[in-house]
Amino acid sequence: MCGYTVFPIEEPFSMHQRAIIREAKRHLEPTHMKMSEAHRLFLEHNPLLYSKTQIKELDYYLHAVQYKDLMAAISLEQLWAVSCAGRARILDALENALDRLDCSDEELVAWCLGLETALQQCWNQLMMFFIYTAKLMLTGFEGSMTENVFLKTLDSAHPGLAVRAQAIKTYVEERVLGNEGEGFAPKAWGYVLRSLRDKVVHRDRVRPSFDSDERLLDRVLLDWPTLRGMSYERFVQGIRNGAWCMVSDLFPQLYGVEWKSGPYRDGMFCGGQA
Repeated sequence: MCGYTVFPIEEPFSMHQRAIIREAKRHLEPTHMKMSEAHRLFLEHNPLLYSKTQIKELDYYLHAVQYKDLMAAISLEQLWAVSCAGRARILDALENALDRLDCSDEELVAWCLGLETALQQCWNQLMMFFIYTAKLMLTGFEGSMTENVFLKTLDSAHPGLAVRAQAIKTYVEERVLGNEGEGFAPKAWGYVLRSLRDKVVHRDRVRPSFDSDERLLDRVLLDWPTLRGMSYERFVQGIRNGAWCMVSDLFPQLYGVEWKSGPYRDGMFCGGQA
C-alpha cells in the first residue's frame, strides 16, 4: 500500500483559502445579481411562455450557471495566488542581481494543477451556460451538452424565441468558437478552451513552454510556464474575460434588456423588458 504524510494544519480552513473564495465572490456578485434580476423580470413579463415546472427548472439552471461560474473564478484566483507568491520574490532577485525569476519544481506542480483545474472549471461553466440558454429558449433539450449539440438545438427554439435563438447561435459561432471579435477575450476562446480541456482529460497533460517575455520592473525576466506566450494566470484570465463578454453581450437575446455596467442597483432593468 502506498503511504503518505499527513501534515498538521492549525486551521481546517486557512485564511488564505477564505480570502481566495471571498475575492472570487466579490468580483462575481454584481454580475450574478444582474443575471438573477433580469431572469426574474423576463419570466414575469412572459407568463404564457413558461409553465410553473419550466420556471422552477430555469431557476435551478441559473443557479447552476452561477455556481459553475464561482468555481471557475476560484480556480483563476488560485492561479493568481501562485503568481503573486512568485512575484513577491522580486526584491530578492534585485538584491542578488538576478536577471530572471525561475520556477521551482514545486511551483511548476502548483502551476500545472491550477491550470488543469481552471480549464475544467471554465469548460463546466460554459456547458452549463449552454444548457441554461437552451432551456430558456424552449428548445426541448435533454441529455448531455457539447458545443455542437448546443448550436443544433437552437434551431428547435420556441417560435416566439426563434429570432433570439438564431442571434445567440451566430454569436457563439463567431465570437466564442470563431475568430471574430476583439477586446480582452482571445479569439476563438471557446474552441481553444475545448481543445486544451480535452488534452487534460484524454491525454497526459498540457505541456508547458517557457517562452515568456514578461519582465518585472523591466529588469527581471519571469521564467515561468506559459501557454501561447502568456503565463498561465493571464491565459486563463483571457478565457474568463471571454465568458463574461458572452454573458453581457447576450443579455438582450436572453432577457430582452441591454447589459448595464457598474454595480447592481435595485430596479435597474425595470421598464426595459421585451
